[in-house]
Amino acid sequence: MRNVRVLFPLLAAFALLTPPILGQQGEDVRAGALNVYLDCEGARMVCQTSHFRTEITFVNWVRDLADAQVHIIMTSQGTGSGDEFLFDFIGRGNLQGNDDHLSYSYSDTDSDDARTQGITGVLAVGVARYA
Repeated sequence: MRNVRVLFPLLAAFALLTPPILGQQGEDVRAGALNVYLDCEGARMVCQTSHFRTEITFVNWVRDLADAQVHIIMTSQGTGSGDEFLFDFIGRGNLQGNDDHLSYSYSDTDSDDARTQGITGVLAVGVARYA
């Protein structure tokens, strides 16, 4: 029992002091990635930012607009048989003036998953032109 009392604090200290190599590799890969801010307050459905963050990994999703190189404003409007999502991509800083507008329409008969995948695809295509 005495060995466990000595060994556990040593292992804990070693684990805390060892650099997280895998985490650092991810940060290095994304160090030059595009910083994107998504504003989806105007969308009629719940904004699934966590899904977009996990599916579109070639950009840095920032939580502060001041850090963004691209600001995406996502809104929606009803159509006769579903909804249409409108995406305004606004370049900021060194990308100022590089703006784009895309849209995605879906039918009321489409599943929630199909809608989410469609929106994710439009977001990915939209930010790819800046990356």
